[in-house]
Amino acid sequence: MDLLARNRMHIFVDEAGLFIPEKGRDSWSVVGALVVPESTFRSAHAALRHFKKVNNVHPSKEFERNIYDQESYHVLLTSLADAGCTLYCIGMQGSYENNIEEHRRNKIKAVRAGSSASATEEERKAIQETVELIEKVSPQLFFQAICQIHLMYQVVNRALSYYDVRFPDALQRFNWRIDRKNARSITMFEKIIERLMTGMIYSRTTSQPFARYADLAYSFFPYFEKTEDPRFHGGINLTRMMHDSYVLRTSRHSVGLQLADLVVAGVRKCLKGNFDDNLAAAKHLGCLLVRPPAKAAQVVELFSYGKTHRYNGERAKIFKAFHFNAKPIFI
Repeated sequence: MDLLARNRMHIFVDEAGLFIPEKGRDSWSVVGALVVPESTFRSAHAALRHFKKVNNVHPSKEFERNIYDQESYHVLLTSLADAGCTLYCIGMQGSYENNIEEHRRNKIKAVRAGSSASATEEERKAIQETVELIEKVSPQLFFQAICQIHLMYQVVNRALSYYDVRFPDALQRFNWRIDRKNARSITMFEKIIERLMTGMIYSRTTSQPFARYADLAYSFFPYFEKTEDPRFHGGINLTRMMHDSYVLRTSRHSVGLQLADLVVAGVRKCLKGNFDDNLAAAKHLGCLLVRPPAKAAQVVELFSYGKTHRYNGERAKIFKAFHFNAKPIFI
């Protein structure tokens, strides 16, 4: 493997659930990203091959309906964690219906607020295009897009510092691989994500810049920009970082997307309480998660159509297990 091949980070994005409001406390949707350093990709692939073998799935086939032995799933998660892989998730519980258009209007206001006097012409154009798309898309696609774009922000905000401590040379290139739902054509949702992601992340980083630590050098990360405004995207060239290697790919031909499908669906399965031992699954999934820079923030961020629950009992134990077993940014 040459030096260039080793100096990159693979980010595999997938989702589980319908992202529409449904009645019932167990209606969950999750979008997640599995991050795999190139230097340990072979170890991750070996873990998937072993998992398929134990569950009598042909190496060239995918799991159907995520049916597998739970103990072997725990082994898979442990192997991925040992290989330096990490997981980032946004969860949405669609238990309450509310005024969806109010959410849309609030998002438009937030996006427009990101167009400061110091914004460049390119940024103002991206923000205007973002507003126009938000006004046109269906509620389901709108909320799914919001979740996935927030996920991309979360990946950069946590993974940048986490991997600068452990695999700094892997930060030289971010390879985004998004699960493609239609092998023959790009879906409307995929078009929306590509059009909206940079503009929406621009608007969020105006008020919430990416976390950076004075103790870290970030010397391998090539996407920083000099700026007089410290709020300016956290000093990161988002357009380059998000578009240098952004590829839609079917999971059938991608080891990483198959792994992402298994872990993201596992988080949803755990939140719905469908494992034989949900707490054990939460502990093993937690070992792939990274704690957020803000102490009060949740390891698995929650997004809601309306009123959110205060979780207790078994569900509260699951969230605690996620957080307790998650990795800190610093060793």
